[in-house]
Amino acid sequence: MRRTLTGINFVRRSTVEFKGKRVLTQVVSPTELKFTLDAESMKRAGRFDLVVINPAPTDTFFTRGMWGNGTSNLAHVVVNYRY
Repeated sequence: MRRTLTGINFVRRSTVEFKGKRVLTQVVSPTELKFTLDAESMKRAGRFDLVVINPAPTDTFFTRGMWGNGTSNLAHVVVNYRY
């Protein structure tokens, strides 16, 4: 199942973690990510944690606290019960 996530400051190597596991992520723009959840992830109903991980910059100029190397605020995905 493909989902869209909006926010700010996404970078080329940003990734999404759902329930503590990295999932397939596509960076569309600095404000939009698309991620894919497999059927197993959607099997159980409930409210689950979702975060975006920005990697540390590879250029040492940016390692002085400008961006990267961090985890976003916690978001939640609600999986509804299906009959």
